[in-house]
Formats: sequence, C-alpha cells, structure tokens
Amino acid sequence: MTYSKEGRYNVIEDISAKPVLYGHPEFYELLNEMKELHSKKNHDYAGDGNPLANFKECERFGVSAFLGCFIRMTDKYMRILNFIKSGNLSVNSESIEDTLKDLSVYSLIDIILFRELMDAKTKVELTEVGETIKRNDNLR
Repeated sequence: MTYSKEGRYNVIEDISAKPVLYGHPEFYELLNEMKELHSKKNHDYAGDGNPLANFKECERFGVSAFLGCFIRMTDKYMRILNFIKSGNLSVNSESIEDTLKDLSVYSLIDIILFRELMDAKTKVELTEVGETIKRNDNLR
C-alpha cells in the first residue's frame, strides 16, 4: 500500500488477492464487504478529514476514543442479544448481518485506537473501564 502525505491510502489492495488463503472462502468475501462498508461510512462521517474524527469526538466529553468505540460495540451487542431473545427487529432497515458487520468494523477500529494509545505511550487504565461498568451495572 502507498500513502499520501496526509496518511490516507492511495492504493487499497484487495485483501483476498493473496496467493494462498486457508479458511472458508466466504470469510474473505466478508472482509472485502467490510472494507467497502468501512470506506462508505467513513466517507459519510469523516469525508476527506481525519478518518477517526467521529470516534475521537467523545474525548471532548472526557471519554477516550478507545472506550467510546467500545461503548458503540456494546450497543451493537445489545441489539443482537435483544434479537436473540425476541426474534424480531424494530428497525427493519438494519439486518442482523448488518449489525454483525458493524460490530466487526468497530472491533478493527478499536484495535487502531488502542494502538494509537499505546504508540502515544498513554496507559489504558482498564480499572477505569471496570469502575465505569460497576457504576452503570445498576442500569440493567
């Protein structure tokens, strides 16, 4: 891959174009679908700006981008859990497959955000996450 001065991709390689891939073929098809989904949504949320700007916005409210993305992941998890319990969806325009893809993309974005924290020599206080969960556990 090559990058522009701003750090944006100039060439996006087809991740399924590797000579020998082991595993289920649909797995690699899904990776390509997620790549396209990420690109389209990133265009809508960030345009030509910082591709993580919408995730970093929560930092203005004292929540790290890493934790903010994780919170979005829990929203998707809860949607799936409620579907499993009830068997139906209120928002028909987003399928369970769409939700699972979003969750997968959020997972990858959160890896990027975590690496940025580590690269900046910032320590992630996992106890902070645990304390936040404990404080909000009574909301269930």
